Amino acid sequence: MASQASPQAVLRASVAAAAIAVVFLLTFIPPGNDDLWLNVAIGRIIRTSGEIPATALFPFTEAAGFPFHAPDWLASVALYLLHEGLGRDRLIFANGVLGLILFCLAWRLAFRLTAGFGASLLAALAFMAAVNYRHYLGPELFALIFAVIVLSLLAAYRSSRKWRHLLGCVPVALLWANSHGSFPFALVLAATFAALAAIEVRSARAAAPYLACGALMTLAMLVNPYGVHVFRFAGEGTRGFWAFAAVACLYPLSAALRPVAAALDRSRAAQGALVAILAACVALLVRYGNLYGAYPYFVASNHFSPALIDYVEARKFEGNVLNSPALGAELVYRFYPRLRPAVDSRIDVYGQDYFDRLLKVQNEEPALRQFVERYRVRFILLLWPEFEAGVRRMPRLQDDGWRIVFADHKMVMLERP
Repeated sequence: MASQASPQAVLRASVAAAAIAVVFLLTFIPPGNDDLWLNVAIGRIIRTSGEIPATALFPFTEAAGFPFHAPDWLASVALYLLHEGLGRDRLIFANGVLGLILFCLAWRLAFRLTAGFGASLLAALAFMAAVNYRHYLGPELFALIFAVIVLSLLAAYRSSRKWRHLLGCVPVALLWANSHGSFPFALVLAATFAALAAIEVRSARAAAPYLACGALMTLAMLVNPYGVHVFRFAGEGTRGFWAFAAVACLYPLSAALRPVAAALDRSRAAQGALVAILAACVALLVRYGNLYGAYPYFVASNHFSPALIDYVEARKFEGNVLNSPALGAELVYRFYPRLRPAVDSRIDVYGQDYFDRLLKVQNEEPALRQFVERYRVRFILLLWPEFEAGVRRMPRLQDDGWRIVFADHKMVMLERP
């Protein structure tokens, strides 16, 4: 007759199950970010043509010639392949699996540093909560995974002094430099470990292995379509600084928990309290969603409705579209080059002046009419708040032939035959 599991084992299994449930609710979320469609569209171009676009390319205005740099080209190709392989409706699984990978990497690092089951789960979950506001299916998610891998390898070398851990950072740096503009963060991590080593033994020689690792990673980062200029583009479009700060904090947080890790694992009361806390977190996530209010069955987004997609496809619309910046990426992905947008979400490419100009066009009737005539705009596609604040209040547009041809709960489309 099989022996029954001990109460300690049951508690540990309950903690693990609750932790996985928390991670599931944090990360198994349908993609809601507008930039995803732009990455997929650019990935499609790279995959089919073998070339990375050198300009903004998609707009019908002179902005099409604005310089465009894509240090995240490799991630864009990966996202395109994921989209083609899984389909739009199954991208939730890609988002969730990447989240589980990130959690497992964080937990493994934390366990190495704390030597405790409960403490390492706490550290990993705190990290996942800290970065969750940036957990969108996009290049930054790949970058966060690379960051935790580099941190783990540097920590492994610090404890083992085995060079294979430092050498493992090199291919990661190569992939990172071709996937997201945050890649110099790897060099920051290496420099931090070098400084810590020098301070600990009061000798600059102790920093040498980490500095050598940083030099090798730098050389690997130069293997990219832009060469040394990739460092000039680093950081363009990167808005998740605090997410990478959370990666850096994972190491000291785990080290700080080490003194209490063993006591936490021995105490049934502490583990029972941990199960209760995690169960409360699950309940909150079920009720209120993750840190940006998303659920496994719903995420607020500006994505096109199936009705709009079918409407445009059935009528085979062609022409220039004055659009909300939030709608440009999916417009490009679904209908370019038949429909060309005025703008998409790449503010680092277009510049604030261009966005301000389009904002004026949307809100001032003379500017809109002049813009329409100059660029032969045939369609206007706006989110309802933008339409209500501007175009709806322009009485002469109807005299010019503009009429609403489609509207749903998110957006409105106008056409001038």
